[in-house]
Amino acid sequence: IRVSLIQAFKAAESARRYIDRLCELEAAHLTDETAFDAIPLRQEDLAWREVCQRVRPRLAEFASRADELELARASADVRARRVLAERDQLHEILHGLADPVLAVDQFGEIVLTNPSAEKLLLRPVDNGQHPALDQLAYCEQLVSMLTETRRRRSPVQRSGELTLPDTEGKEHWYRISCRSLAHQHQQNGGPDRGAPHGAVAVLTDITGQKAIQKRNAEFVSSVSHEMKAPLSSIRAYVELLADGEAEGTHDRGPGDGD
Repeated sequence: IRVSLIQAFKAAESARRYIDRLCELEAAHLTDETAFDAIPLRQEDLAWREVCQRVRPRLAEFASRADELELARASADVRARRVLAERDQLHEILHGLADPVLAVDQFGEIVLTNPSAEKLLLRPVDNGQHPALDQLAYCEQLVSMLTETRRRRSPVQRSGELTLPDTEGKEHWYRISCRSLAHQHQQNGGPDRGAPHGAVAVLTDITGQKAIQKRNAEFVSSVSHEMKAPLSSIRAYVELLADGEAEGTHDRGPGDGD
């Protein structure tokens, strides 16, 4: 029993020395074949030395993978911060636009609006809520354009004009530019290339242009009306001259008075 205890103690001491040495090695030294040469080799250490030599390459492999994962994590962190910065920039740009912008997904749910669109459509969109496009019943032309655009199997762009009242009830003219939106894998020719798309609409206020066109039309109509009467008189007189029914100054004699 005493001999067995001594042997067990020596084996445990040998295992402790090699495991401690293994734990002390830096990741760069795990591939070193001479990592255990500093430990005096004894007969009872041979088994543990072989075990630790076999474990060492695996630990080196795990350390290498850990370094690769750390680099990937750092790279992903940089990309995530860049995406967040770009998202914040796009958010500021979108919210700074005077033109109303409205986007729907492939299911016909409103997923994006800017304050101009919310003010015009009188329906703020919360981040956690995606109201159905059909709820904008009083904007039938807009709903119809977005619905037809998103249902097209291929990317398409449409345009049109409509009138919408503002918060004071005054009618405004808007030009609608509507185009389909596809997922990234659809844009790259993925298997869902023919699947339904989302759609985005930009409404540009052209009330001022319509007012100018109306004034121009009224001006042309007024000028045409003012010129119509004298032109009719001139035409009638020319017809009289052509028929010889109008007196001309050449028919008067030398003694005729004025």
